[in-house]
Amino acid sequence: IFIEQLQEASRGHQDLLQREALIIAAREHDLEGCLREWTHFLRVRRPLREKYGAACRGTDHRTTDVVMEKKQRLFFEAKDFCATLAREALVVRTEVPEES
Repeated sequence: IFIEQLQEASRGHQDLLQREALIIAAREHDLEGCLREWTHFLRVRRPLREKYGAACRGTDHRTTDVVMEKKQRLFFEAKDFCATLAREALVVRTEVPEES
């Protein structure tokens, strides 16, 4: 009877170990899927990296060029806007009000 109890306990222990092994394998599989999903963005093109460059590729020098071009463009846009405002202010100041 004692040997049969040991064999039963052994089978129960083996079943438990098999279940734990399956759970671990499922977790690892799920983890791989999650990692694949989480790192997907690293494999696709990223507009900022393409525009400004990346230090690991040695193309980060483009950042300065892009920023300076944008700064220069905004400066000229602001200058044009100020000139337009000045012209409109001059027109308003030179208008003669109608007498009623």
